[in-house]
Amino acid sequence: MSANTGVFVVLASGSRTAGTTTSPDVPVEAFEEVNVYTDATAVTGSMVVTAQCSPDGGTTWYDHTAGASISAVGRQMLKLTNAGKLLRLSCVITTGPSTFSATIEGKRYG
Repeated sequence: MSANTGVFVVLASGSRTAGTTTSPDVPVEAFEEVNVYTDATAVTGSMVVTAQCSPDGGTTWYDHTAGASISAVGRQMLKLTNAGKLLRLSCVITTGPSTFSATIEGKRYG
């Protein structure tokens, strides 16, 4: 089975300080599966990346899946199903700076 894939970089590489960073909204309704890849290249303290979905066009956001706390250089993947119509990523950094990128990949089969 082949997959049609769309890749969206939503939190680009860069150093972020303590606080919350939120990506732009990404339409994912056409995809059956969504993967979120986080690549942390420098971490001071810890950070958590959470996929959030919106059923109403971006007015209200709900936490869909949170990754494990990242406190060292490394990579993490979240595999999502039933992601809804819109998806965004929220990254909470407890102490900074941290340097990372997070990418949303959507797949449609058939």
